[in-house]
Amino acid sequence: MTWRAYVFPGWGFDSASLEPVVSRIGGAAVVDRLEDANLLIGWSLGGLRALLAPAHMPTVLIASTARFLADPPTWPGMPAANLRAMQRLFAREPEQALRSFHTLCARFDTSPDEIESRVLNSLAIDADILKQGLLDLARLDLRPILPSYSRPTLLLHGAHDRVISAAAARATAACMPNAKLIIRSDAGHDLPLQDPEWVADRIREFVESASH
Repeated sequence: MTWRAYVFPGWGFDSASLEPVVSRIGGAAVVDRLEDANLLIGWSLGGLRALLAPAHMPTVLIASTARFLADPPTWPGMPAANLRAMQRLFAREPEQALRSFHTLCARFDTSPDEIESRVLNSLAIDADILKQGLLDLARLDLRPILPSYSRPTLLLHGAHDRVISAAAARATAACMPNAKLIIRSDAGHDLPLQDPEWVADRIREFVESASH
């Protein structure tokens, strides 16, 4: 089967950030229209948007969750105060906000030059899109749809993710009837940038299984 992937990038990233993953799946390509797709791939905030997509097809959630904000004591997530601080910083100093975000995303051995390259790429994204993304992270709570979410779903997550914890991925997968979770022990939130080949291999195995 030829896989046509519609991708939902994470906050601070554009669709091109996931092309290295899709190009390694084998015979797969990124499509521009949801109606042309037979595979959904969402990273971080993009995973929340993939969960909302009105389409029944295999879905991959990379470093994502059903609710970004913590809801103590039952749901692990980012404290609301931290997100509000990020919103205030982005309003005043967007470049510094993006630098702080990318530093948090990156694995400990990521070079400063690589982080700066990611910041520059993020600054090319329309500021209104980034502002809306932060609002979506604050408001979206998709936990109620999980028990009836019947699409085959693969969740890939890094054990050292400092943006969305692996505990949030476990909580999300536990609520879904047709989900598989794989946690990579040495990865952070930038998993698809850190090792696109590993991500692509896991997706290939998943879609091959889902198509049988």
